[in-house]
Amino acid sequence: MFVQEFGTKVYAEPPKSGFSLVAWTLPSIYLILGTLVVVFVIARWRKHALEPAAGTGNAPTISQELLDRARARAARDTED
Repeated sequence: MFVQEFGTKVYAEPPKSGFSLVAWTLPSIYLILGTLVVVFVIARWRKHALEPAAGTGNAPTISQELLDRARARAARDTED
């Protein structure tokens, strides 16, 4: 009905004034905000990836005897 009355121009674009102006600006605003959020999240991930894990500096060492026993047991348990 609108096409018959106003022609195909009704498909082309909404008026760039009033409330319709929001329809023109919001996609750009959302794209910019989304990009900023992604950049912020990636920056935080990288920051946390570069920090050493908590407690790794004071990790207890495993005695060589205990390590050898564990390896021998693993070898026995995985034999065919």
